[in-house]
Amino acid sequence: MSDSARTRRIARWKLANRVVLSILGGFLIVCLLFILSAVFINPTSLDGVALRFFSTLLYWPDAFIHLGKFDCPNADSISEKLTCAGLAITINILIYSTVCFALLTWRDKRKKVGLLPEEQTLRPTT
Repeated sequence: MSDSARTRRIARWKLANRVVLSILGGFLIVCLLFILSAVFINPTSLDGVALRFFSTLLYWPDAFIHLGKFDCPNADSISEKLTCAGLAITINILIYSTVCFALLTWRDKRKKVGLLPEEQTLRPTT
């Protein structure tokens, strides 16, 4: 195997790792927001600031969804509200995954340039 083929294979492997890690990261961010909004469900603590904050991070796309028959800001029936919540969560996962992918790419480029220290292994000193 030539060096260029090996380099391309390593680059594809790193890209695949970044994609998988970013999708997992986006999903975990949304799950963390669900957990944190459930923890701060008591609206009397700090006037519900924490609950509003985490709910806003979780359902902010709801205010912008106007797709055909879906008008999320003016949803009346329960089925429309659940559909809008599902769409908002899906959009959140996609956006947070994209942010994670951008951050992982940025980190790898900084490592390549030498701005970040390489991972150090623990070696016994003699």
